[in-house]
Amino acid sequence: MKVIEWKDEFSVGVPLMDAHHQQFLNMVHELNQAVSSGREDVDKKAVLTFFIEYLDMHLRAEERLMESIDFSGANAHKEVHHEFENKILEIERAFEKDEALLKMEDLCELVQEWLIAHILSEDKKYEPYV
Repeated sequence: MKVIEWKDEFSVGVPLMDAHHQQFLNMVHELNQAVSSGREDVDKKAVLTFFIEYLDMHLRAEERLMESIDFSGANAHKEVHHEFENKILEIERAFEKDEALLKMEDLCELVQEWLIAHILSEDKKYEPYV
């Protein structure tokens, strides 16, 4: 997986949201490094639970921010959040049926690519309002 490093161009002008994004990207990188180095002790269930809980915390915070600034695109933005959350929950359900189906490299790549694309295509839309 090609690791994408945090760049200033990813900033949305809200220190808390930027910190959330950076922390999430860092966690993806740490997990990818562990998996790439062949570590066998990666707890897939714990990683998946972390991603789900962190996503929930961050996305709800971002939605509260959009409401507080009266961002006109908030409803459409929330829908994008829900679509990604549903995708991650589908992965969790598949994992619960068969743990072998979850490839950590694929999960890392999916989350990293979604996060960067989401910041640049969706989150940047509320930046002028903050």
